[in-house]
Parts: sequence; C-alpha cells; structure tokens
Amino acid sequence: MVLLMVGLGFSQVTQAQSVSVPYEKSSASGWDTYHYDAKKIENWNVDGSGLTVGVFKDAGNSVNRNSQHWAFSPVIDLKAVSNFLLFSDQRVGSTGSTFSVLVGPANAGTDRSQYVTVQKWTGTESSELVHKIDLSPWNSEEQIRIAFLRENEAGASWKITGLKVLGSDVSEVDNFRVTSITDDAISLNWAMGSAQTDLQYLLVGSSNGDINWAPTHGVNYPVGTNVSDGVTVLFNGNEAGFIEQGLGEFTSRYYKLWVYNNDLEYSLNGQTASATTIGQSTIFYEDFEGTVSHGRNLVWDSGKNIWNIE
Repeated sequence: MVLLMVGLGFSQVTQAQSVSVPYEKSSASGWDTYHYDAKKIENWNVDGSGLTVGVFKDAGNSVNRNSQHWAFSPVIDLKAVSNFLLFSDQRVGSTGSTFSVLVGPANAGTDRSQYVTVQKWTGTESSELVHKIDLSPWNSEEQIRIAFLRENEAGASWKITGLKVLGSDVSEVDNFRVTSITDDAISLNWAMGSAQTDLQYLLVGSSNGDINWAPTHGVNYPVGTNVSDGVTVLFNGNEAGFIEQGLGEFTSRYYKLWVYNNDLEYSLNGQTASATTIGQSTIFYEDFEGTVSHGRNLVWDSGKNIWNIE
C-alpha cells in the first residue's frame, strides 16, 4: 500500500485490479480515491454499488474553487468490438461545481495528466438521469481506467449508481432491412460485414411497438420462445434472411436482430426494422388482356405517366 499526499489532502491508493466486461460495480475493490486542494470534504465514498462525494455548503466563496475529488476505477479489460459505460447520477446543491467522466490507459494509475474527458456537466440535476457513454474509441487499448472528477466542493454533491461497463466481441449485422411487403407477409434481409466465422442470428418480433428486450450471454433461445411480453423468437440460425408469413392485412410488426457466436455471446445492441402489411385492395394489377383490338398498340406516355391505346 502506498500513501499518496497531494495538495492539501491525502488518499490511500492501492494497486489497481483488473476486471472483465461485463463489469458491474458491487464493492470498493480496485477503486482508488484522491483529493486535491480540498478544504473540508473527504474523498469519494466508493463502498457498495455506487460512488458518492459530498458538498461543503457553508464554505461559500472562501473555499478554493480549484478543489478536485477523483475516483479511479479498476483496470477494465475491454471487449474487441463494442464497449459502453452506463450509470445513473444526481448532482444536488449549488451551482459552481463541474462533473466529469474521463478515460485513461491501464498504466495511467492516478496520474491525472493521462486522462481525457469524455463527458462533462456544469449544472445540477436533482432528478436521477441515466447516461450511456461509448467507450469503443478505446477498443484498441484493450485495457483502460475510468475516472470521475468533481471540482469545487462548495457547489454540489455527486451521487452515482448502477455503474456498469457492457461490451461484446461480436459485431452487429450490416443493412438489416425490410425487402418486400405483401398483404400477408414481410420479408427481411441482412448481411454480415464482419470477418468473424461460425456466427448465427437471433431474430425476435412483436406487434406491440419497439422491442426493449435483449438476450442474455450464454442462453440459447429456440424458435417460438416468448422471451418477453408480446416478444417471440421468430428465427434462430445461420441464414441471412427471413420471411414472416400468415400476418393478414394491415398488420404492423417490429423486429430486432442480434448476432451470436459459438459461446452464445450476443452482439451488444441489436439492429431494428419494422413494417406494416398492405391490404389486397392496394395491390395493383395491370391486365390489358382483351382490351387491345387487332391493329392497335399499347404505348407508354412518359410525359403523362400513363398507358395509351393507339
């Protein structure tokens, strides 16, 4: 254990521990805290599933507004394709504080100069807000640390809950789309742009609007499974296309498609498409049999966009 003294405060900084994605904070294990030029408030409380740093409201303008409170995550082993940081927060108190999320390399430790800001807020927010920050620009780093910085202890407190890092080694499909619609069926198609092999596809459908359900790593979903209220597995296989039939006229359908590998690891977000079947009365047939007499021709008028019998 190393005792680090900085500015007018000090913090106990331990060797960072590596965690894999998906990561959900449940304890203080691997977290480091640090304060600089702080007058009254102690370090972040990183016990349990959240993080909290307090506010010293009585300090007013007499408190050094350059005070900083840092919380550093464990080293995080990123996934190869996609990675996201998710958390909820509340920022309560007076104006004047700034609140930042930063990312640094695995070997950054608590060296502030090696961290770059990826999100910053200057206002307070008493209602709990959910944030999703894309970490994919750091995929090539393979390992990172995340830091939370509250500046000016005379402003507002910062409470963070539900902190997770989610990711996947599996890419999404390319160009998931509806290719044709009839009065009874909807045809879907997609392509796999990734060089990954032995991939399969999970397609679910619903008539109740956008699909919020997502598959769980390690779980297989057979066709016909009701995975959520009104959401059913339509296709599970390696073909890049599907036709849903027997729908009837004017039926709205919503779809979501994931890719998964042999380890049942699914792509992170899934791709969406939707369509509504048409009615038979809207299907147009151009049948001129028996209407054109001998010696007369059927001619298209491109100016008027009509057929003429001449």
